[in-house]
Amino acid sequence: MNGFLPVTKEEMIALGWDSPDFVYVSGDAYVDHPSFGAAIITRVLASQGFRVCMLSQPNWKNTCDFMRFGRPKYGFLLSSGNIDSMVAHYTVAKKPRSKDAYSPGGKMGKRPDRAVIVYCKKIREAYNNIPIIIGGLEASLRRFAHYDYWEDKLRPSILFDSGADLLIYGMGEKQTLEVANRLLAANEGKLSMIAGMDASRMKEIGGIGSVRYASIAAAFELGKRCCLEDPGIEKVPLTDPGTVFRMMLPRLRGADHEELWIIFLNRANYVIHKEMISLGGLTSTVVDPRLVVRMALDKRASGMIMVHNHPSGNPRPGGNDLTETERMKKAANTFDISLLDHIIICDDCYFSFADDRVTIVE
Repeated sequence: MNGFLPVTKEEMIALGWDSPDFVYVSGDAYVDHPSFGAAIITRVLASQGFRVCMLSQPNWKNTCDFMRFGRPKYGFLLSSGNIDSMVAHYTVAKKPRSKDAYSPGGKMGKRPDRAVIVYCKKIREAYNNIPIIIGGLEASLRRFAHYDYWEDKLRPSILFDSGADLLIYGMGEKQTLEVANRLLAANEGKLSMIAGMDASRMKEIGGIGSVRYASIAAAFELGKRCCLEDPGIEKVPLTDPGTVFRMMLPRLRGADHEELWIIFLNRANYVIHKEMISLGGLTSTVVDPRLVVRMALDKRASGMIMVHNHPSGNPRPGGNDLTETERMKKAANTFDISLLDHIIICDDCYFSFADDRVTIVE
C-alpha cells in the first residue's frame, strides 16, 4: 500500500474496501514512522494483504468513533500508545501534566486515563462479541496482577479489567501476524464470511476462478431468496423490530450495497407483501414515496415498515435516513397509512426508529 493507512471511512472506500479486516486503536496521534509501534504492527499486517484502518485518539465519550469504519471482519487491535496513559497524564508526584508529548500540539485530554480499559469497554459497547487484542506498553506492564501506584493498591491483570480476549507483549510483530492468520483461517470457513466476499477476494482462494465464483455467488443468492420466501416467520404479526430483523437478515447479510425494502401489512400487522424498492451504492439508496404509497394502496395495506441495510456495519441513521423517513411518513399519512417503523440492519445489530436505539443481536 502506498500512502498512509485509512483514517476515515471515505479513505477506506476510496481504496475499494467495503470494510476493514482490523481496526487499530491507538491512544497516540497517528505517526507513520517505525519509532511508533503502531506503525510497525499495522504495516506488517498490511504487507501480508490484511486491510487495516487506523483509529487514532478516538472520542471515548460515545461509540461513534469506534464504529467509524463499520465492524471489522476479524477484530480490533488496541494500544494506549507509546507510553502508559497514566504516566502521560501525571507526574511521579501524581500532579497533572501540562502537555501530552504524543498528542498534536502537546494538547492534554486526547486520551482517557487507563486508556486500554476505557477503549475496550467502548468497543464492547459497540460490538459485543468481536475479538479484541491488546498490546503496547500499558498492556504489557499490566499483564499480571500488579501493584498500581496511582491507586496504591493491587489490581488484577489488565485482561480482567479490560475484558479483552488476548494480550500480546514484547516485540509483537510475529505474534500479531500469527493471531491475524489464525483469525483469518477461522473466519474464512464460515459461510457468512464467504457470502460477503467480492470476486477479487474470493479468487485469492486457491482453485476459485471466474466460473466457480459465479456458481458460488449464484448459490448464495438462491439461498437468500429461499430464506426470504420462508412463510414461517410471516405467520406471526410484526409487532417488534427483532422479528423484522430476523425476517430480513438472510437477504441483507453481507451485502456490499444498500437495499431498501418495504414490508406491507394489514390491520393486524400480518405481512401482505414485501418488495425491494431501491438498490443503491455503498452509502445510499433513492426512494420515491409516491411509488411506495401507490403500491400500498394497490395492496390495500394499512401499514408499512421500511427496512434497509448499512454495509458499513454502523446501524445509526445518517441525515439522509432521517429525511427519507420523514418524507415517507408524511406521504403515507396523507392516505391514512401508518409508517410503523424504519429499521436499519447490519449483520449483528439493527437500529429501530420506533425504539430510537441500536440493538446488538448475539
